[in-house]
Amino acid sequence: MKLVDGFYDFKQAAELAPAIDKYPAWQAYYNKYKAAFDPLFSSLYNLDEKRIQTIVGHLNFQDLLLQSEKGRIQFPLKKIEAILKKCCTYFDFHEDFTVYLLTGVGYSDGAALPSSDPFIYLGLELLEEKDPEILIPHEFSHMARFYRLKGKEDFNALTAGQLAAAEGLAVWASLELSGRDPDDASIAEALMMSPYHYRTLQLSLPELEEEILNDLDRPLDRRMLEKYFTGTEAEGRSGYFAGAQIINSLMSGGMSLKDLNFMETDKIMKAFYSYKKSHCFKGMMAETENNM
Repeated sequence: MKLVDGFYDFKQAAELAPAIDKYPAWQAYYNKYKAAFDPLFSSLYNLDEKRIQTIVGHLNFQDLLLQSEKGRIQFPLKKIEAILKKCCTYFDFHEDFTVYLLTGVGYSDGAALPSSDPFIYLGLELLEEKDPEILIPHEFSHMARFYRLKGKEDFNALTAGQLAAAEGLAVWASLELSGRDPDDASIAEALMMSPYHYRTLQLSLPELEEEILNDLDRPLDRRMLEKYFTGTEAEGRSGYFAGAQIINSLMSGGMSLKDLNFMETDKIMKAFYSYKKSHCFKGMMAETENNM
């Protein structure tokens, strides 16, 4: 386990920006942490260099620096390390990995993407109001899953179904490792959405489930990201909710979260369809008996 704090390197970039301009200052910082930034920009957000340059041009480096300082207070290194050790024990994951605490461009508070060298990215500028007990296990679940299944499942071009399953697993990992009770309020917190938005999604579950099941094999392009995975706590992010419902169904059927976290997506979905079919049949049998 290696923790890399890039705060002071970004502080240096912020100090250089007025003299050499924002983008050259950003590039000097970015080049030190390409291992974390490149997967984030290319795989997750599909940002090319021109788009990144435009985004950086609109950044206020001093504001980002202030926000990042607050993020470091909320996520102190000793606390991060303690939570990571708990995650390693729970998932029996003892491979080498790196956690990067970096100032990004305001897009991500945390990420763990498929990589030959497992890592977790924490976006310092967005951490002030986040709970480390929720966010770190969430990202650890992703990192461990993607790394352990390397060679068994192709994560180079994610599908909507692969990400929905991964997000569902991560939601339940954050609840399990934080010790939260799985009530509606805690689940909404783990989904990083408001209780009202969570209730709204609960009411539309049958339609949402049908919709995302039809999109499982679609490539995770910008349209699929926007449809299911991006958005604020007040709207969007239905892919997280649907994935959490799928994983919860399987755990209710007796499967363990640890086993599911390292199970290929197609096997997870096969088990879910089987669970759905059996419970639908049982429901129809109960209804028939009640009508007799």
